Amino acid sequence: MKRRIYIFVTIVMLAIVSLTACGTSANKTDNAAVEFAEFTAIPGYNHLYYANKTKVIYYMFSTHEAAGNQGYGYGYFGEYVSEKGHHCRYIDGKIVDIINDTNN
Repeated sequence: MKRRIYIFVTIVMLAIVSLTACGTSANKTDNAAVEFAEFTAIPGYNHLYYANKTKVIYYMFSTHEAAGNQGYGYGYFGEYVSEKGHHCRYIDGKIVDIINDTNN
């Protein structure tokens, strides 16, 4: 009798733990790199972000794979370089080349 109660309690506990450990909702931190690093997307440009403090523009390289509800991927920022070969800042809604910047 004690063994049956032990098995029953073990099965119930395993069911409770397994049901609470998984969820079907999307991960709320999918944009964690952008949110926590304090970057802001530049409107009208895909994958371009600027740092809120320095206004320096970065290009976000990323991949994303999905299998059912499980998604995974990676991403990293690279500093954006203009056609003229200069690094850029986002100032007053415009992309501006950084030329001989002595403020860094």
